[in-house]
Amino acid sequence: MSVPSASLQPSRSASKCSSALAPPLPLFLTNCIAFRGLSKLIFRGDCYFVGYYEDGRTKHRAVIPPPAVFEAGTTEADLSNKSLGPGAATILAAWLSNKDWGALTKLNVSNNLLGKCRNPDWSHTHTHLRDVWVYKHVNGRVQVAEPADFYLPDLNGVLALADGIKSCWALSSITFGDRWCQGLRDSTISLDSSMAEADLSHKNLGPSGGVYIAAGFLGKCW
Repeated sequence: MSVPSASLQPSRSASKCSSALAPPLPLFLTNCIAFRGLSKLIFRGDCYFVGYYEDGRTKHRAVIPPPAVFEAGTTEADLSNKSLGPGAATILAAWLSNKDWGALTKLNVSNNLLGKCRNPDWSHTHTHLRDVWVYKHVNGRVQVAEPADFYLPDLNGVLALADGIKSCWALSSITFGDRWCQGLRDSTISLDSSMAEADLSHKNLGPSGGVYIAAGFLGKCW
């Protein structure tokens, strides 16, 4: 007998949101995840590019993140470094709210883009002649350096995820913190329900939406 499952994987090209605050996933998708027969969910983040130095020049290569897989009864889930965005956060929230059933004890969602959305005013292309990325604004402005507003805050998914975390009554450990936080080498935070002291300083919690995830989990520290 095959295991009922759903696969939600976007194309390799990076997706763009239609506004700074993209709407949450349609209600029918949440209802599908709540379907009693669904016991496995597969979803994937967008492709992204990293730079490296070779033969005296900087080059870029595409990175296709591995899929995130959730199954009913999962006790530990490592979803770090999967380029998951606000949509994936909403999907994860729907799963935690409807499919956890007290099984999940440890969750890692660090080094993603849960609280950020691509700014639709910017597009970027790779020039093979100079081997650099060129960013173009809708007003015609062009630059080589990544614009400061290339990503915009989108907290819909993070807010939903914070609520999903509250419903996971067995969850005792969480690691979170979005990547690409300007001026920060490490924005990763690990919290445990048994800890007596937590240092959340200098972690860029506001812009990344991590403050809501922290608030959703700190209610378990008692």
